[in-house]
Amino acid sequence: MNQVTKQSSNTSDSTSRKQSPRLLIRAARIDDFEALSALINLPGFRAGTLRLPYQRPEQTKKWLESQGPNALIIVGQAGLHPYTGRRAHAAELGIGVHDDHVGKGVGTALIRE
Repeated sequence: MNQVTKQSSNTSDSTSRKQSPRLLIRAARIDDFEALSALINLPGFRAGTLRLPYQRPEQTKKWLESQGPNALIIVGQAGLHPYTGRRAHAAELGIGVHDDHVGKGVGTALIRE
């Protein structure tokens, strides 16, 4: 599972006067559970999904621990989870972006990674 974190950047893009944040894409770590839980509990992140309305941080930690080993702000998360057995030819793709960072290329960066 990959996630995107935001770091402040003092560099400016020559095509824009707005300061662009740098994105760091890395594997999720178990100690990310609180930030990841906050992200997945945002209304925009959950919209259009079948998730329950709230997930406790402990549930997120347990889920991360089940994924195996693998002070930034998490702004996105993606995972590709292959099925097994008769459905080994298929997988589930999940992508979510922090409400405040929608439309800033986070989802695109996760897809490309």
